[in-house]
Amino acid sequence: MKSQDGKYVGIDCGKKSLEVVRINTENLLERRQFGTTENGINSLLKWLTLNDIVGLGFLASLRANSSAPLLFGNLAL
Repeated sequence: MKSQDGKYVGIDCGKKSLEVVRINTENLLERRQFGTTENGINSLLKWLTLNDIVGLGFLASLRANSSAPLLFGNLAL
C-alpha cells in the first residue's frame, strides 16, 4: 500500500487576513486568503486536509518602554 504524502501549507498570520499557500500533489501552488473572523478560520479548517503539514509565519513587534522592538518568528505545526 502506498503511503500518503503530506502537502506543505504555509500561513502568513501577520495581516488583516490569513494568506495561505499549499503545494499540491502536482507541486503547484494553491493560494487562498481567509478572514481572521470565526467564519474565516472555520473556512480555512475545512479547506485543510489531514495530510497537510502546516507552518505558520508571523512577525509581531511589541514595545515596552523601549525603542527596540521585540520580534517573534515562525512556528511549524
